[in-house]
This record gives sequence, C-alpha cells and structure tokens, in this order.
Amino acid sequence: MSKKIRPEHDELFRSSMEHPKVSKEFLDAYLPQDVKERVDLDSIKVEKESFVEDKLKNSICDVLFSVKSIDGDAYIYVLVEHQSKPHHFMPLRLFKYMINICDQYLTKHPKAKILPPIYPMVFYNGKQKYNSPRNLWELFEDRDLAKAAWTGDYQLINVHEIPDEEFKKRPWSGMMEILMKHIRDSDLLQKWTEMSEFLPEYAESVGGVGYIISMMHYSLTVMQEDDTMILKELVREKLNEEEGEEIMASFAQVWFDKGSNEGRLEATYKFAINLLAEGMDVERVAQLTGLSVKEVLSLGKKQSKCA
Repeated sequence: MSKKIRPEHDELFRSSMEHPKVSKEFLDAYLPQDVKERVDLDSIKVEKESFVEDKLKNSICDVLFSVKSIDGDAYIYVLVEHQSKPHHFMPLRLFKYMINICDQYLTKHPKAKILPPIYPMVFYNGKQKYNSPRNLWELFEDRDLAKAAWTGDYQLINVHEIPDEEFKKRPWSGMMEILMKHIRDSDLLQKWTEMSEFLPEYAESVGGVGYIISMMHYSLTVMQEDDTMILKELVREKLNEEEGEEIMASFAQVWFDKGSNEGRLEATYKFAINLLAEGMDVERVAQLTGLSVKEVLSLGKKQSKCA
C-alpha cells in the first residue's frame, strides 16, 4: 500500500505567486474593480514574512503582497485555507494577522503617521461548501454594537476637561481620577485634603486599605518630603490604629524606594526617628524600617541626648 502524501499547498501557492505573471493574473482576476483602479499591479512584490502561527501552518498558509497605490504603499493579504472544511473564526484570524501587518509596517517605518490599506482574501480549496462567517461582525451576538465599537471613534476621557467637582460626586473612582489629573501639580497635597473625608469609607470596605496604599504609592513618588509627612499624618488621622499600622508599613516601603541608594540609609534613620518620636515601640519600628532592634535603640538614645 502506497504511503499517502500530503500536498504541499503552501509551497505551491507561494512559489507560484513569486512568478510575476502568475501573481498579476491571479490578482487581476479576483480583486474588485475599485481596488484595481487604485493599485499598480505591475509593482506587485511577494513579501517574505508569514503571519501564521507555527501550530497552524499545516492547515493554512499566507502570502503578503506589497503594491504601489495612488496613495502610496498598500498590501494585499491572501490566506490560503487548505483544510477539508472552512474555519468558523476565519474573520477573527484575518483581523489579527492584518493588525500584525500594521505593526510590522510601523516597525519598518517608525515615522509613519498613516497606515497602508490592506485588502484581505481567503483562497479555499476544500470540497465542503464554504458557509463560515465572511466578516468579523457575524461572530458577535449584537453585530451593530460590535461594529460600532470596533470601527467608530473610541471614547476619550480627558481628565483635564472634567471639573474636580464632577470627580467628587463619585468618590471611589473620582479619587483616582483627581490624583491622575493633578499628579504633576504643586497642589497635590491639597487634593488629598479635599478627598480625605472618604478615607474611612475606603478603609471599611473589602480591599479599601489596599486602594489607599496604591494611591499613596502613586502620590509619594512625586511629593516633596514636607508634603509626604503631612500626608502621612492626614491619613493616620482619618483611620483607626490597625488600619494606620498597615498604611505606615506601606509608607515605609515607599520611603525606602524613593530615596537614592546613597541617601537611603540616612532617610531610613530619619524615618525611624520620626516613628520613635510618635511613640511606636522599638520592635515595630525595626520591622517597618528593616533596621535591627539594636540600631533602632541606638537611634533612640541619640535622639534623647539631642533633645
């Protein structure tokens, strides 16, 4: 019994298309008239790249043609589906590959401000009737909504066009939006003061302390030292002792990360002294700062002498 040989569809199609007369005749036969009127079929070139994942190359292959158009660069992308039956999600696969073609174009033309048109085609040689979706929108339950969302203008939320008072009407997301709006402003601490009334509400909710910590991390990276200390006190005033301890532990980590390598130890000592001055016990200060208990005790003695 003779061994069954799998036809090398990809090799045949690509090698055929590399012949100028074959590719020109093929595209002339199948491209819509309005597309042909905009491109120069004599300029067709087969690109070397393939956009098909390795795991799929036994069932599909692709050929990318570059061509000159009346507007500049253009591409014609042919996906060769040599399966026994059509693939239901072919429109999604085509869309993904076309996005990859755009990415590649921008890599080769980093100064480009517009993308080239890409005309997609599927070449199918299976015997089963081709009854799969022919466009992306057929894959969605609500086709009109999907098409509007994918092809229409995206919604722009420009925080600098929205008054702070609007953000304050929704304190949870509004706090985040206010901080992102004012992160480069000198009055960032004032924004914290204005929104501080909501801190207890955050802390009493599941994950709320983590939310406060993330907002503090974001703010402390740009604040001046005096403002960071005021912010720390502001947060502690609004929270109970347990919540405050967790916040202070996070505050210590930000303090360490913010300082330069050369000044970090000095900043750590200063922070430890501040914690001791507030009455925090030595072991907890050591835990928060990463210093040894002996180092913290030594700092405490030095501070007492200075006082």
